[in-house]
Amino acid sequence: MNLTEVDCTPFFNEMGPRDRTRERIVLQLTEHTYFPDGETRTGWLPKVSRAFGALASLSNGRLERGTVCIIGCGPALDGILAVELLRPGHLVLTDLHEDVVATGKNNVRRNCLDLTATRIDGYVSDLCEALLRQQIKADLIYENLPNLATSGDLNVEEGALSASFFAISEVQGKIIPPEYSRHMLGLHYRCLREARECLRPGGEIISCIGARIPQSIIIRMFQDLGYKPTFVVVDLVEQFEAEKVLAEYARVERETPDLEFMFYDLAEGRERLRELEQRGVGLERLADAMADLGIGFNAQAAAQRHSMGRHVAVVGLVIRGERS
Repeated sequence: MNLTEVDCTPFFNEMGPRDRTRERIVLQLTEHTYFPDGETRTGWLPKVSRAFGALASLSNGRLERGTVCIIGCGPALDGILAVELLRPGHLVLTDLHEDVVATGKNNVRRNCLDLTATRIDGYVSDLCEALLRQQIKADLIYENLPNLATSGDLNVEEGALSASFFAISEVQGKIIPPEYSRHMLGLHYRCLREARECLRPGGEIISCIGARIPQSIIIRMFQDLGYKPTFVVVDLVEQFEAEKVLAEYARVERETPDLEFMFYDLAEGRERLRELEQRGVGLERLADAMADLGIGFNAQAAAQRHSMGRHVAVVGLVIRGERS
């Protein structure tokens, strides 16, 4: 197995004092591991770090020594953050590829300090299947799943594509309401539904979803599945693998005339989002308030901008779903 390494120390140094992770944080990656250049600066990782820090406060210590599950662990940087910020007694990593799971577990062990109080398990699993099979009951399940289904034209086994695309077989034959499947929420819907069976009473799921669609639709999806949603972090996330991702969203727009996806210029979007926050717009409608500004553009325009070298972004939502 060929491994490459990436140094994530600068990102962790920005977190301030740490006591459960090593001074240097170096990840090993396999060919199936997704970890784009820029992820720790303009991607999801800074938002996840903020969200886990907030959860540690909100849970009043309940997550400490509890069970935290990372669905689709990739290089397990989210798992390392969980060890540092949430201090679980049991960390469960899942992914579709055996090499990714093995390397993810190794990354946690290599980069965290005393793990005598934390049991680490890893399973090859499609969403929550391994949790159900192993009868694991979690206090927290975390997911950051792809949105775009492909029938096979793209190799979703390639690490660079696995965070944005999934095999259409993962949702075919599953009961997913048309409103959510047409808005590219099928895999999130399926994960949320399965997760209900794997959470302890009072447990919660954390989902990372790009608000390319109205925020109200995402809220309704959580409510329909029996969760009380609250927004922990709302911020701009750069669209990585933009050439292929934007081309696919643009294709869906052309084939579905009444459907458009929302994108923003990264720099302008950040500035305007901060202005809305300063005006007191709440997180529960911040993405929709951004759309109302009229500065966004659809996927077809986003693809054109990207081809001109512009940085395209989406409003990223980190959502806490409390099981009712």
